[in-house]
Amino acid sequence: MNYTTREEIFNKIIVKIRKILYFLLKLDIHKKYIPDKNISGFIPILSFDPKNKYYRFNCYCFDCPCNFNGLCSTKFQKIPIEALHEFDGDNIIKNYCG
Repeated sequence: MNYTTREEIFNKIIVKIRKILYFLLKLDIHKKYIPDKNISGFIPILSFDPKNKYYRFNCYCFDCPCNFNGLCSTKFQKIPIEALHEFDGDNIIKNYCG
């Protein structure tokens, strides 16, 4: 199993878990993610495909048409530094998709 396949499987699982939790807890689908102050891990914000040599940003916005299992469908050869912003609960890049 290669890196891309593992990443896609992981993202599909995370998206399904989030959708189930939103349904069970009856949360607003647009509610922003609030990171836990005591978390020991990291929030994945950027993915790299070593085979095809491009970057994709992780996106936690459910209603975005460009969001594919937690990854933005826009691919970058270089990280667009001028388009980055602080993590706002959905992503760290300006949304070109609207």
